[in-house]
Amino acid sequence: MKKYMYYDRENHTDIANELDSLHFEGSFTFFKTQGMYDHIDSDYLGTRIIDPWEQAELVAKKEAMEAKQLEMKARKEKRQPPQPDQESAESGCEKTEGNYPITGDLDCLKITKSRKEQTKLRRLLLKDRTSAGCVLCGEEKPADFLIAAHIKQRSKCTDSEKADIQNIGALMCKPCDHLYEYRYVIVKEGVVTARSRSKGTDKHLQAEMNKVVSRQVIGYTEKNAEYYLWHASQ
Repeated sequence: MKKYMYYDRENHTDIANELDSLHFEGSFTFFKTQGMYDHIDSDYLGTRIIDPWEQAELVAKKEAMEAKQLEMKARKEKRQPPQPDQESAESGCEKTEGNYPITGDLDCLKITKSRKEQTKLRRLLLKDRTSAGCVLCGEEKPADFLIAAHIKQRSKCTDSEKADIQNIGALMCKPCDHLYEYRYVIVKEGVVTARSRSKGTDKHLQAEMNKVVSRQVIGYTEKNAEYYLWHASQ
């Protein structure tokens, strides 16, 4: 059984009982039926038979347009402009299939906050030295390999604690800083201790922990003990 589609610009209503109507682009009305017509009445101006391949193409275009119209309607109801996906928004370029073009200026201006006391803290801890020992592992490191770390998490410090640069900071090498910051190790009564959750960790991580566990912390005093205690209690 062959399928045909017909369209009529003017008066399709005469055959509406026999055919299913489809609307496309607001200009034509399409009809489809199952069966074969021997002739088409000349009163139906502009009527012609559309072959199955053309029919499928027209139906696909119609469905795509209807989907787009529904999407536009939904956006209008929400009163929100179309939003790009997060990755495209962050990169500032349009996302395409299998390709992420980068256009425009690759540099941008940003406004960020800075820690006013951080420079003073680092100078105080280094004391003009070009190298120093990490307070956890004890290894002598070049100054560029050392971090002026906060013993108590800075975002949890009061303004007076942030300003207590004599006691709030400690020099740590980058591996030890990560172990301390992510609480794989804590300090109890001046001794580096592994947290219970650290058992069964990756062998490379465990090797780094073994370098510091059970060591006496360099520079541990009564004045900075409360900051280490805060860290251990988290």
